[in-house]
Amino acid sequence: MIHWWRIVREPSVALTTMGSFYIDGAWFCWTVEDQIREVPGQPVVSWKVQKETAIPASRYPVKLTMSGRFGRLTPEILNVPGFSGIRIHRGNFNTDTEGCPIVGFGRGKNMIAGGTSKPCEEALVAVLKKTEAAGEVTWIAIENPPAF
Repeated sequence: MIHWWRIVREPSVALTTMGSFYIDGAWFCWTVEDQIREVPGQPVVSWKVQKETAIPASRYPVKLTMSGRFGRLTPEILNVPGFSGIRIHRGNFNTDTEGCPIVGFGRGKNMIAGGTSKPCEEALVAVLKKTEAAGEVTWIAIENPPAF
């Protein structure tokens, strides 16, 4: 079975991109990412600002892997053109990421509300552990705002 995760992005404001995260069609949490700088049809190298750019909108496989940076298992988004080590992890602001989606159950203005990100990341890890233990796979669809 294939499980689908989905991030539906809102327009970037003040270098921050908020979004909604869904698991198999059901809303799960909020996201914070860096600014969307993507230029459709252009290579990533032509528009990416290192450590300050959201990954390109597309569909990617997701696996639970050990993060050397964080020292814990986190969902890794694989095969992202022009990016490496993209993980879905905890944090509160776009400054807590270098291109990765940050997740949390609460939302503030251009941020994840305090105290909700760690339990959200832990819940996602638990979902992915169960999925992978059952021999199932997970993909994520990243969607830019409609006016993009």
